[in-house]
Amino acid sequence: MVANMLSQMNGEMRQMHMTASAGWTPLVDSIRQDLAMMPEQNEASLRSMMPAHTARIRALGVLHASMMRSTE
Repeated sequence: MVANMLSQMNGEMRQMHMTASAGWTPLVDSIRQDLAMMPEQNEASLRSMMPAHTARIRALGVLHASMMRSTE
């Protein structure tokens, strides 16, 4: 779901000819790193990383909404 969300957000930005903000790229990269690591994690490791991962996803949603509003 998160990978699809990233793809959709990036597609929307491309369609609107938007440039990523300074915080966008590192945030997306960290979320992608999370997704790459998750399949290899045991239950305890996965549980411990989820709060930070969830916080990054929420921060990306806020950033994306802010960038979309700025184009109106």
